Amino acid sequence: MKTALSRRDALLVVIGPSAAGKSTVVNELAAAGVVEVTPSWTTRPPRPGELERCVEHRFVSDGEFDELERGRFLVDTVRMFGLPYRYGLPAVPLPRSGAVPLLMLRAALVPIVRRQYDRPTIYQVEDGRERVAGRLLARERGLAELGTRLRDYDAEVALGRLEADRVIVNDGDVATLVGAVRSAIAADFSPATAVRQL
Repeated sequence: MKTALSRRDALLVVIGPSAAGKSTVVNELAAAGVVEVTPSWTTRPPRPGELERCVEHRFVSDGEFDELERGRFLVDTVRMFGLPYRYGLPAVPLPRSGAVPLLMLRAALVPIVRRQYDRPTIYQVEDGRERVAGRLLARERGLAELGTRLRDYDAEVALGRLEADRVIVNDGDVATLVGAVRSAIAADFSPATAVRQL
C-alpha cells in the first residue's frame, strides 16, 4: 500500500464544469506520466461509454460506498447538486517519482480538499458556452437537460474562478489545452514535488 500525502505536500486539483475539457487534458497528462490521478468514488451511475475512459471516478453501489466509509478508506464524503448520489475522497497517495499528484473535482468540492490538504494548487479548465453545449448534446442529453446544465455551467465557472489559482481556457484543440496545462505545471511544481516536503 502506498504512503499517503501529508497535509503539507503539494497537490494539484483540476476543476471545471462538465464538458469543459478537464477529463481530456487529465487523461493526456496521466498517459504521459506527468500526473498521477487519485479517483474519487461515487454512487452515481456511469454515463454511456464513461467506464472505458474515466480516470477521475470509481463507480460503486450504495452498499460498496457504505463499506468504504466504514473502513475509513474515504477521508470525506458529500452529496452534490441536490442529487441522491454520494461522492467520496480517498487519501491521496504519494505518486511515483516525478509525477504530480492530482485530483479532478468539481468546484463545489474544493472546500473538502482544503480541509484535508494545506497546499492545494487549483487549476480551473473552462470553455465557451457554445462549445460546451455542443459537447453536452453529443453526449445524447435532451434539450431540457441542456438548459439546466448550461445554467449550472455559468454558476460553476463563477465559483471555480473564486477558488482557482489559474484559469485555463479551452479555446483551441486538445494539444493546445494540454500544452497550456503542462506549462502551468512546469511553472508551479518543482521536479521534487512528489518528494515529501520537510
